[in-house]
Amino acid sequence: MFKLENVTLVGATSRDVEATCQSMERCLALCEFGDVVLFSHALTRMPTVIIDKFESVHDWSRFALRDMPRHPFKTDFVLLVQWDSWILNPDAWTDGFFAYDYIGSHNKGWKGGGNGGFSLRSSRLFSALRSGIVPEDRIELEDELICHWFHQQFVDAGVKFADRAASLRFAGQDGSSRMDRQAFGFHGILPTSFLIC
Repeated sequence: MFKLENVTLVGATSRDVEATCQSMERCLALCEFGDVVLFSHALTRMPTVIIDKFESVHDWSRFALRDMPRHPFKTDFVLLVQWDSWILNPDAWTDGFFAYDYIGSHNKGWKGGGNGGFSLRSSRLFSALRSGIVPEDRIELEDELICHWFHQQFVDAGVKFADRAASLRFAGQDGSSRMDRQAFGFHGILPTSFLIC
C-alpha cells in the first residue's frame, strides 16, 4: 500500500461526522498514514480528539487558524480532508508536494496555495499561524485568509505556497474543468463520470 509516513490524515467536523469518517476511510483504503486524527465534538470510529461543537463556519475557521496549529501532531505534515474530499489517484502523488507548506486545489482568484477542503499543510505553516499573522478579529474563511488576504505576510514568514501547476496536480475542485482524473485528490462535488458503483 502507498505510504505517507510523515503525514497525518486529519478531519475536523461537528455537522458531517459520518460523511467525514467515510471520506477518511476512502483515503485509508488507498494510503497508509503516519497518524490519523478526527477533531469532533463526539467520539467516532476514527481516533478522535474531542473539541467544542462548531456552531458556524466561522467556528470552523477559528479552529483551523487557532486551535489545530497548536495540536501536537506526530508528523511534519497533515492532509486535511472534509466530508466532500478524499484521495482519488494515489499514483499522482509526488514527494515534490513536500516542497510546499500549503497546497490545495487551485483557486484562480487567490494569490497562491489553494482551497483548504483538501489540503496538505506543514508544521512551518502551523508555526506561522501560531505567531498571530491573522488577527483575531478576522472571521473570513480560513483558507482565503491564509492564501489570499494574508498571503504576503505568510510568505515573509517563510511559508511556501504551491504554484498553479502543483495545485492542479494535487487536487481538482467542484467538478469543474479543473477536476482532473489524474489529480491526487479532489474537493467538492464529483462529476458522475468519476463515480464507481
